Amino acid sequence: MGLKATEHNLMVLDEISSVILSRFESDQEPKIISISGAGGSGKSAFSRLLVDILPETAVLRLDDYRLPRHEREKGRILGSDPRAYDWGLLEGHLRMIREGKLFQAPVYDDVSGFSGRTFLFKPARFNLLDGELSGMDRLRPFMDWCIFIASGIILQFRGRFSRDKGVRRYPLRRAVEVFVRSNLKDFRKFGIQGIRNADIVIRHSLDHRYHLSANRPK
Repeated sequence: MGLKATEHNLMVLDEISSVILSRFESDQEPKIISISGAGGSGKSAFSRLLVDILPETAVLRLDDYRLPRHEREKGRILGSDPRAYDWGLLEGHLRMIREGKLFQAPVYDDVSGFSGRTFLFKPARFNLLDGELSGMDRLRPFMDWCIFIASGIILQFRGRFSRDKGVRRYPLRRAVEVFVRSNLKDFRKFGIQGIRNADIVIRHSLDHRYHLSANRPK
């Protein structure tokens, strides 16, 4: 990402931060904000940048609530399918965030394919839930605000392919199959709910710039 793109993104993130702070100015209770979008759209990068700008913010990764890979592979279930997650555990933790209670959050390992350890999650004033399906209808009651990251199919392919080949060490054929299934089929069936539930849509362009959509925050 070039310097100009970085400066541009920081300006967009600063505007979003200002909107969130203004929206919840008189409410100091823990808030939960979903960051959803297709795999490879730049959700995690956006979340990391927002944490640096929005005060008192923590991140919870939806991916960490995936069921063990060997269990999902039996049913040919990918992370873009709602059946891939331990919703009971996640929803219990979201309730604890609401109550300001600490809990042991799972940490999913992309190489081994299971959550082998945990870390102590301390609810902050703003808590980001970063994940492809974090904008789904079943999670909307837990959310105070929803952000959807929209991107073109080329950017999605680059992002997901780089991760699946480089981090998860998938063979080429497997990486392509996962992209087709996750981004072209599953996400259009399940993850698209994130657009409908979004309070704001951020467009992530091929030059790695974030753009506020025409729809202003609610």
